[in-house]
Amino acid sequence: MTRRLWLHIGSHKTGSTSLQTALRQGQSDKTLGGWSYLHARPRVDFNPLVRCHGMGAGLHTELRWPFLERRMADADHRGHGDCILSSEMLFWLMDVADLEALRQQLRAHFDEISVVAYLRRQDALALSHRKQVVMGRAAYQFYGAQIRGLPSSSRI
Repeated sequence: MTRRLWLHIGSHKTGSTSLQTALRQGQSDKTLGGWSYLHARPRVDFNPLVRCHGMGAGLHTELRWPFLERRMADADHRGHGDCILSSEMLFWLMDVADLEALRQQLRAHFDEISVVAYLRRQDALALSHRKQVVMGRAAYQFYGAQIRGLPSSSRI
């Protein structure tokens, strides 16, 4: 039997929390059909998988493998077949080696992996990310406290 994963990697401020809340409710209501929604209880997302360090062009991510291994072991133990996983923090993954390592880890559990990304008009996304900066989220680590709408970084 083929086991599938839908991996939602939408950026912050693209409706991810609304989607995640609906998926968690669907999991509770058993309205997702044969699909299971994996999240980091009590959260509605899978954001603890990725931690950001550094600032600006020096921003780098850390994939938290023990977290992923625990959640995958739990999903396997509970007999979850097809799964949905959503994390805005995956937006910050830019290192090819990290992406390949994540792919390999997920392929150990799933036969097919589909990546879904929500997009937003660039001006609206820039404004929303500035709001994230004000709130001190991971966007602050990338954008810093610059006054510009978009950061001056060689990474974008």
